[in-house]
Amino acid sequence: RLILRALEENPPAMPQPEDGVTYAPKIAKEDGRLDWALPAVSLDRRVRALNPWPGTFFTVNGETVRVLAAEVDAGGGAPGVVLD
Repeated sequence: RLILRALEENPPAMPQPEDGVTYAPKIAKEDGRLDWALPAVSLDRRVRALNPWPGTFFTVNGETVRVLAAEVDAGGGAPGVVLD
């Protein structure tokens, strides 16, 4: 209710402070390539963050494999081993 009241009062626009401003580059298709040297948690987060675009993928034997979903399996295997 307080938020709606504040919106009704039409507060003045305020510019963002320049302190802490960072540049975020545009996401490219290549940003979806999975690096198996990263921890499983990082790979899981990357898959979720880049879904649906640009999507995540890896290449094996010259073929591109798209990864639509991932799940961390604690203690499931050595780094870089695909379990399923």
